[in-house]
Amino acid sequence: LHESVSVKDFGAVGDGVTDDSAAFTDALASGATRIFIPRTASFYLVNTPVSIPASVQIIGIDRPVIKSTVAGTRIFGGNGLTGVTIDGVCFDSAGSSTVPTSLYSSVAAVNCGLVTLYNCTNVRITNCRFTNFYNGLSVVKCSTVWVTNNEVSNWYVYGILGSLCSRAFFDYNNVQTCDFAGAGNAYGIMVTGDQAGGNTSDTTSISNNFIKGVKSWDGLMTHDITRLKVIGNVIEDCRVGIDVGHFDVTNVIKSVVVEGNIISLTSTDTWAGAGASHNGIAVIGFDATHQCERVSIIGNQVDNFGAMTGAVLSGTPSPYGLQHIRNLTVTGNQVTGAGSVNVSTGMFLVGTLNNVTITGNNFNGT
Repeated sequence: LHESVSVKDFGAVGDGVTDDSAAFTDALASGATRIFIPRTASFYLVNTPVSIPASVQIIGIDRPVIKSTVAGTRIFGGNGLTGVTIDGVCFDSAGSSTVPTSLYSSVAAVNCGLVTLYNCTNVRITNCRFTNFYNGLSVVKCSTVWVTNNEVSNWYVYGILGSLCSRAFFDYNNVQTCDFAGAGNAYGIMVTGDQAGGNTSDTTSISNNFIKGVKSWDGLMTHDITRLKVIGNVIEDCRVGIDVGHFDVTNVIKSVVVEGNIISLTSTDTWAGAGASHNGIAVIGFDATHQCERVSIIGNQVDNFGAMTGAVLSGTPSPYGLQHIRNLTVTGNQVTGAGSVNVSTGMFLVGTLNNVTITGNNFNGT
């Protein structure tokens, strides 16, 4: 047994023609704790999903490319693992619009990414690239998670999905060009929780990411997570910049900070005049009795709100849409270059709001 092995030790070729699925499976099943993947002039063809074992580091040397040419096929997956690292690997596939079919039975189809990890602990996905798939990366029911410094492009629903995770950090990622077209929901980064379903989701950071090109819906969406930081993200060409929600009466959202984000909204109405939400930053509690608590909206900038010709807006359309919140501070925020879409305000506060402080905000535009 060797502590470190290369996939080439098990016959991987990486010529873009030979199917290296068996070589990758054998390397990961070898018991080695470090699996190296050297870069080749072409790519490693992996058309059969490969299972990741526990306590393994998968390390790309000089950014190798692994590609599946079978539409809808995941490349790496793991279930119930502890201690998984994937660093410096580029994952590519046949296209973004085909729903994957080879999934863990307990994970819905929309929860599959080129790499999908389920019910894992101590997960690190860093310096990787994900392109041309239904989702880029999916981590589901995982705890102690670092998803940092990754690139995602040409996905269909979720660029990065962190569902039912806790102690999770989704920081410094570059997420661009969603391929979903028309009216419907798609997301650059989506991180969700559900204490009511027995999945406590707390202590989460979604910070310092660059997100661009989700014209139909949310650049960054999160719901039902307490102790949440959304700080320093740059979000461009999205219908909604940041959406923080509270979707279950038995969940609790407390201690939310949305600070220092720079958002420039899309001018394209992919909904073709159908009613849909439109916000720079939205924080919405469940109802008058079940409010978000201790929310700070500080030093954010929203540009190009209300510039979609012919758009029909619903919900709380505004650069800042805030609803059902207890202990709310809104200070030092800006609106620049706002357009003239009807039924919009610079800041829309609605529903039951208690102990609210609004100071030093600046609104500029039509």
